[in-house]
Amino acid sequence: YYLGLFGHMSGTVKNLGINGAIIANRAERNNNSSNRVTALGTIAGEVKGTIKNSYVTNTEVYQTMRDFGEKATGGFAGTAENGAKIENCYLYNAKVCSGQDAMQSGFIGCVSNADITIKNFVVLLNILQCLFHNFTTCNFP
Repeated sequence: YYLGLFGHMSGTVKNLGINGAIIANRAERNNNSSNRVTALGTIAGEVKGTIKNSYVTNTEVYQTMRDFGEKATGGFAGTAENGAKIENCYLYNAKVCSGQDAMQSGFIGCVSNADITIKNFVVLLNILQCLFHNFTTCNFP
């Protein structure tokens, strides 16, 4: 599963502005592998489409999954793959926190295919990244 304004995004998003979002996933270990979020981002958990002329400001993204294999957490998007295009966008003031063994970034947590286009993207000020080590004391908003 993917979590963000759009969980899985394969179309086109244009002229979108998001300010003050909080995207959070708290998951404890369980044996149901089909019921877990693997990528989180403010606009989308997974981007396979196009995002143009859009921005994210003052966002917080929290991913505390553990022991589930690959996880990706980003201030803008969790993952970008298979022809994703991000053009003329910016990210300002992001806090991104993930659990152990997570791929995380203020921008995109994981880019998993060579066929990705990123043009004119600006990241401004205060990209705070943190790693949760003790899941019983995670401070969620």
